[in-house]
Order: sequence, then structure tokens, then C-alpha cells
Amino acid sequence: MPVYGKAVLNSSKYVLNLIVNRLDKGIIYTDDRYLCMVKRRKDMGNMSVNKLGGMCLIIGPIMALIFYMLQPGNMIIGFADTADASASLASIQSNAMIASLCALIIPLGLIMWLNGIRTLSDNGDTSAWGRFVVQFIFISVIAWVVSTALWHGIAAAPAGSDPMAAYTVSAGINNMANVLAAVGVLLFSLSISSREGINKILSYIVAITALVSVVVAIMTLLDPSMSEMSANIGGVSYIIWTIWFILGGLTLIKQG
Repeated sequence: MPVYGKAVLNSSKYVLNLIVNRLDKGIIYTDDRYLCMVKRRKDMGNMSVNKLGGMCLIIGPIMALIFYMLQPGNMIIGFADTADASASLASIQSNAMIASLCALIIPLGLIMWLNGIRTLSDNGDTSAWGRFVVQFIFISVIAWVVSTALWHGIAAAPAGSDPMAAYTVSAGINNMANVLAAVGVLLFSLSISSREGINKILSYIVAITALVSVVVAIMTLLDPSMSEMSANIGGVSYIIWTIWFILGGLTLIKQG
């Protein structure tokens, strides 16, 4: 091979090696005389699907629980019997800013929770039941988001207006979401209870509380006057579920 041929070959190898090294580091910057080659990272740093899902499964339920407790008319601020629509409306409207803040944060927490549930369902051996019951939770999250969105209208209602219709619609959607979520958690906890890394005893406890929640939520649909009892039982159940979700999230993070 002529000398100039070897020189060209060696130069080509050098350029190719340079390009590969630059690609491994991220981005190659060129001017108009050279071909611009860009390698975009498709992941969020070193964040894996399991880690992100695990973080969502930990943070999401905690966010939703805290701001649910802070929601005017519930447990901490301006407590009112949920069966007393007038008292609940008065509590929301007298704490309009806090009510709007809760109506913003709770859906964000629920969406994170849903992402964590889906990640946990897809991780490991997923039964047909596991995929099926996630749909219950998916629909319940949508219903809860719509229900809480109506709080913005209630909180911002002008003086002299009657937001009772919005409150009634919100309560009806919320009650239906409670049923779907409880059914979803019941079946989901049973479907993954035997999976490695999942606390079987706690899964059964979650299933029992979910079953109780299903019964009470259906009774509340039939008799709205039971909404206060339903809220209390649902609150205790959700705290137990949150502990279980946190443990599931930690399992996902460990698996990476």
C-alpha cells in the first residue's frame, strides 16, 4: 500500500476513534464544515424505571395523605361533618386558598401513586389479575382528580352564589372513586402478595382493610348520610395502604 494510502487509513481510524470517544461523553460540537453528530441521553441521568416508580410509590401517597388531612372540612382545618354539605361548603369557602392548594397537590400525589402502582405491577411476574386491577386504580385516580378539581370552583365561588351543585357532583364522583380504588387495592394486594420482596402478612392486612372499605363505600353510595363514617374508615385504611406502598416503593428502589 502506498505511503499516502496508509496515512489516509491511519487518519480515518484516528477520526473514527475521536468520534466514538466524543459520543461516549455526550455531544460533538462542529462547525459548518463538518457533519454534526449528537447523542442524546434517553434516560434521566442514572434514574431507572424502577427507581422512579419506587420514589413515586413513596412520595405520592404521602403527599396525597398529608394534603387530604389539611383539606378544609376534613381533619385539621375547619372540621365539618361530610354529611353536612352546608358546613363543608362553609369550611371550604372560608379557607379558599388552602382548599385550592390542596386541590392542586392531591392530584399530583395521586398521579405519582398511579405511576408507582403501574411500575410495581409490571415488575417481576405479573399475573393477568395484576394488569386487570390496575385499571380500577387508574379510573379511580381520574375520578378523584375531577372531584378535587371542582373544589377550585367551590373555593372561588363569588359571594352570594350557591356552589351546592358543584359540591354535590364532587361528592358523588368521590364516592364512586372510593369504591373503585378500594376494589383495585383489594385485588392488587392479593395478586402480588406472593411476590418476592413483598410483605405477605401486610398484603393480607391491606386486603382486609380494602374489603371493609369496599363494603362501607358501597353503603355510602346507597346512603350518603354514612359519608362521615366512610371518611373515617377510609382514612385509617389509607394510612395502612400508605405504609404498604412505601415498603413496595423501597423494594423497587433496591431492585434499581
